[in-house]
Amino acid sequence: IVTCTTSRSAFLDVEDVAPGAFIAAVGADNPEKREIAPALMARATQIAQASADAALVANVACNSVSTELALGRIEAARERLVTGLAALGDGAHVAAGTLVACRRAEGELANAAGDPVRAIERIEAALRAQGDSRSPQHAVLLGFLAYLHGQSGDLARAEALHRQLQAQDASLGRSDTRGDLRNRRALAEVLDARGQPREAQAMLD
Repeated sequence: IVTCTTSRSAFLDVEDVAPGAFIAAVGADNPEKREIAPALMARATQIAQASADAALVANVACNSVSTELALGRIEAARERLVTGLAALGDGAHVAAGTLVACRRAEGELANAAGDPVRAIERIEAALRAQGDSRSPQHAVLLGFLAYLHGQSGDLARAEALHRQLQAQDASLGRSDTRGDLRNRRALAEVLDARGQPREAQAMLD
C-alpha cells in the first residue's frame, strides 16, 4: 500500500490492511498532515517490537511520536521516543531516514514540553543527519527550525531561515508549491513581528 497525499486526517486504519501488507505512507511530511490512524501505528509498533529488529523498532517508534503529540498524548509520545532511542542505543545499523526521524521526534517532544532550546538543538541535529538540502524532508525540518526560533523570540534567525528555505525552493523549482506558500506566510508573520509590515505584505502579494 502506497499513500502520498496532503490529508490532514488519517484515512488508513487497521481494517484496511491485510496481514503481511507493506505500507509506504510518505505524504505526511509535516506534523499537520496525517495518513495512518493511531490504531494502525500502534499495530505497527507491536509488530516491530515482536520482530526484535532494533532498526525497525527505532523507525516505527520515532515516527509514532508526532501522531501521539497530535492527539495530545505527550506521555505516550515520550514512551515511543524512549523506545526508539533505546533501539538506536542497542547498536542497530539504521538508515539515515530513521536517525532523522528520531532526532526530529526529540525536537517535537521538546517543543511540546516547552523546551525550545532543546527542540532547536535536536532539529539542528536532524538537519545534519538528513544532509541532502534538495530533499522535501530537509525543507520540512528547516521550516520547523525557523518556527522554533520565532517562538523563542529570535526573529532575526527565524527570518534568515525562512529566506534560506525560500531560496532553496526557488533553486529547485519549488516556487509557488504549497510548501513555498506556507513558508511565505510564515516569513510574512516574522516580518510583521519585526515591524516591517510593508515587506510582510509584499511577501503575500
